[in-house]
Amino acid sequence: MSSSPDPSRTSVPPTLVLDLDGTLVDTASDLVATLNVILDREGLPGLEFDKARGMIGNGARAML
Repeated sequence: MSSSPDPSRTSVPPTLVLDLDGTLVDTASDLVATLNVILDREGLPGLEFDKARGMIGNGARAML
């Protein structure tokens, strides 16, 4: 009996795709909403979407 696996029975591992820069899904509204929750918890005023949108794409450190 062969010890090699049968290629027809080999399963493909699950794949996880992360879209952190918004090229596949526009998540800007979610990021701005989350930013405003954080700002509120810190006692700071929230930002309007258009102003905060310009901060997205430069990394979390730049946005925060």
